[in-house]
Amino acid sequence: MPNNTLTRLEELLKKATPGPWSLDEHYQSYIWGPNSDMVADDGGDEEGTLTRMRGVGANLPLAINGQLIAELHNAAPALIAIARAAEAWRDAKQAVEMNQMCSEQWLANAEAALRSALAAVEGSK
Repeated sequence: MPNNTLTRLEELLKKATPGPWSLDEHYQSYIWGPNSDMVADDGGDEEGTLTRMRGVGANLPLAINGQLIAELHNAAPALIAIARAAEAWRDAKQAVEMNQMCSEQWLANAEAALRSALAAVEGSK
């Protein structure tokens, strides 16, 4: 599998239990997929502690689901940074276009931050 974070996430999503997934409203440590497929649960241990991947209701790709959860957790800070940098770039671009008190340098700084955030996630392993 390629080392690029985004490519790995795309490949895992294709192989994982289809979504949407949801957290059980009553048992907060149960994750359900569509068609009442249980993706993960607390394994009967202490309530509220996710302890095992599970395939109740269908033949689910448990290892892939577990990898996806770990990859998404690890990638979340970089993906959030990209989204925040994209927001800042959008806001700066709109301000420049509306001739507000905004310099081209603000837009350039926002674009540089976005490029940096993208490079970080594209190059991560």
